Amino acid sequence: MVTKWLIYKKEKVKFWFMADAPMGSPPPYKNWKLIGVTDPKNDNLLDSLEPQELKKRMSRRLRKN
Repeated sequence: MVTKWLIYKKEKVKFWFMADAPMGSPPPYKNWKLIGVTDPKNDNLLDSLEPQELKKRMSRRLRKN
């Protein structure tokens, strides 16, 4: 399973993605699916951040319309 992640250090948020492609297909991968959001200190996807906590941590990056 091919995965990648994006870390926002200041907000202490780590987004996990999985390639949206058949198993065994070669890179590059065009599409990715979000599989979880965690604290970077905790690499266990079973301990994902709750939506309220994620919104609180990312609130400075959210644009207000």
